[in-house]
Amino acid sequence: MKSEIVTPVIVSIIIGGLIGYFGAYTIYTPQIEELGSQIQGIQSEFDSNIIQIQELQRFVPPSENKAPEFTITGIDGESFTLSDHLGEIVVIDFMATWCGICERQIPEYNVLRDNFGDQVVLISISVDPSSDSDEGLRNYIDQFDAPWTWASDTANIADQYNVQRIPTTFIIDTNGYVWAQYVGFTDSETLGVEIEQLLSYWGSYDTPAYFVTISALDAKELIDSNPDIVILDVRTPSEYGEERLEGALNLPLQELQERIGELDKNSIILAYCKTGIRSAQASQILVDNGFINIYNMDGGITEWKNEHLPIV
Repeated sequence: MKSEIVTPVIVSIIIGGLIGYFGAYTIYTPQIEELGSQIQGIQSEFDSNIIQIQELQRFVPPSENKAPEFTITGIDGESFTLSDHLGEIVVIDFMATWCGICERQIPEYNVLRDNFGDQVVLISISVDPSSDSDEGLRNYIDQFDAPWTWASDTANIADQYNVQRIPTTFIIDTNGYVWAQYVGFTDSETLGVEIEQLLSYWGSYDTPAYFVTISALDAKELIDSNPDIVILDVRTPSEYGEERLEGALNLPLQELQERIGELDKNSIILAYCKTGIRSAQASQILVDNGFINIYNMDGGITEWKNEHLPIV
């Protein structure tokens, strides 16, 4: 008799508990799902912000990553100074002629030259000057299609860059910072991605709202219609000496900030370089210093010549 009473009670308690559980589930499930959706949205936004922060950190290198300055004489007898190439992307290849992997690297650099042309400056430096004399390097590159700057490291540049193995490749950005470093054989696709990121980053600043970037043909029309225009060549003196626009004033990018007082803020100024990258940065410097009539020539003197316009 006692068991007959207890059993229904237990069953009733179990059934009541189940009803209560599923009732609560029915009531709270929509709220839980909505809360989960909100959490996912917050997480997604957080992840997006983290990615943006990481990208900004990549594009603004810390000061300790400034590429060590150096000057070296190439096997052609010409002097190469890193700071002369501010505004350009520089690829530095540390190598030696007895290094088989270094030899394999040469075609990869040729692909970079084919893909990016004048947008990239390339220099190969032998870390073993006792083995690789200028004459030895000339004989070496005669075996390859490698028409860029070559030099023996008589100035201990490899030590400044803490090179431990060869080949080691450094990519220096347009502000003179170490953008990337690769040790060992590195294919052109990997290096190309780095260079494309740099070009994309700086390219977004080629046409700020407060100065105007114009084509070579428009630049010619601007010059013809403004006899008092200042044509500002921001390349190096050696580049300026080889060829230039008629009447151009040479004020190299790396000297512009210090010598900016030589320019009249009320003048119409057309800035140009080799490809338009350095002149865009020069235009930025000018507007930051209160200049108001600044034009940047897109494509630089390269595009000017492509349009068959006159040069000196």
